[in-house]
Amino acid sequence: MLAAGCTRPASSDIGHSGNDVAVAYGAHDAGATPGKALPMDCSTIKKQLATRDFVGWRGIPANCDAAELFGPPPADLASRPRRNLGDEFVPAQLWLLDLPGYYRPIASLVDGKLVLFDGMNPELAGPFATLRDDLGAPAGRLDWERGTLKISGGEWVYPERGITLFVDPDATNTALHVAVYHATTLDVYRRTLRPHLGKRLLPKR
Repeated sequence: MLAAGCTRPASSDIGHSGNDVAVAYGAHDAGATPGKALPMDCSTIKKQLATRDFVGWRGIPANCDAAELFGPPPADLASRPRRNLGDEFVPAQLWLLDLPGYYRPIASLVDGKLVLFDGMNPELAGPFATLRDDLGAPAGRLDWERGTLKISGGEWVYPERGITLFVDPDATNTALHVAVYHATTLDVYRRTLRPHLGKRLLPKR
């Protein structure tokens, strides 16, 4: 059985332009954003992911590849199930990681490049309120699905900081899911990076 939003590998054209790829992979000026800024080096990024400390997060640098952050990928990665990202259903290789502090942490790769890391129930290094205040107001508050439960306005997108927090707006004292990526725009995030977290119930026979 495949995870929600996953498909078997298949040859498929990615329906976004080269400019979209450049922005999604970090060729975007994040500009002035709230919160403190941390060094944009891979060792810092690796530590932040491992400790779930996203205060000061500014996105995954373009020069950080998946192997540098998570170790060597499995030899059979290309033959494993894929997932689709964004409204354009961009096919991405799905690498289920062994990373404590998350439930089902996943690295998503497109054309061999790391484009997204996300995980459920992150055990944040500090209070959720500290991270929320550091990030400031989100650029978008989208609806999302946690399994079969629809949550309105709980996908808080901070594209210029390269992070999305998935919360329950009625109980915003914790993150139910977190996704990080290269600094980008809200439009590119929605079209080519946004993870599909919902599950579809199959009709009974």
